[in-house]
Amino acid sequence: ALLLGVAIAPASVLLLGQGRHVNTLFEGLPALAVLLAVLAWAGTGALVWGLLAGMALQLGALVAALVRTGGMPRPVLGLSACEWHAFGRALGVMAAGQVLMSLVTIVDQFVAMRLGEGQLSTFGYANRTLALATGLGGTVVARAVLPATASLMAAGRAAQAVELARTWSIRVLGAGMLAASVAWVLAPPTVDLLFVRGAFGQDEATAVTEVLRWGLMQLPFYFAGVVLVQLLASQRRYRAIAAVAAANLVVKLSANAVLVPWLGAAGLMAATAAMYL
Repeated sequence: ALLLGVAIAPASVLLLGQGRHVNTLFEGLPALAVLLAVLAWAGTGALVWGLLAGMALQLGALVAALVRTGGMPRPVLGLSACEWHAFGRALGVMAAGQVLMSLVTIVDQFVAMRLGEGQLSTFGYANRTLALATGLGGTVVARAVLPATASLMAAGRAAQAVELARTWSIRVLGAGMLAASVAWVLAPPTVDLLFVRGAFGQDEATAVTEVLRWGLMQLPFYFAGVVLVQLLASQRRYRAIAAVAAANLVVKLSANAVLVPWLGAAGLMAATAAMYL
């Protein structure tokens, strides 16, 4: 999977750089292959072979799309390309930022565990439901904005790139508020549809719905933040991105300390909203 992933990443970037977003559609192939494999036969082998087959299909689809447009360069192994220097400088800073942001998830797990029996599960179910919105919306926003801002920066039109990002951050902030309002109304039937079966009853659904509704506060600030991070990335301001990640961790820990004793698992969601804000 690692070897396939290393090949998939640059192929996806090449398509994205051409302004073609079909690579996002191809990302569903591994999940589709896993689904078909699990339905076809039981056992953990279905997960493993389904994933590998799906990633191979994804790579094949990406290469075919690039070959069709003549945008598939001949791969050359080596470190002579001039881009390696800039890549190397950015890699360490970006990795540090990613590690700091990953700590937020780990911290929340430990805090939720200490809140009492069932709280970690309640938080986990609510978080998974919220991830449907943040994952889909964040991917759409990021992949629409980054090629536009990067192209403007490459053309020496930095002021226009900043103005574009500022305009769209305001727009997606408003869209996030609208989405959060609609999702607040639809939260109870959504949770019932996704989870209520077997040992997961109506009491559990009510608890998850309450935590999820607090989590919906994250959406406007998360989407607007995604736009601005794409601007920083197109400007190659990787140190700024890492600094924001460090500040996020500090804000998250501070907000947890204030809100969790007051709201319980819902306080973890509210603290994340404060972090994105």
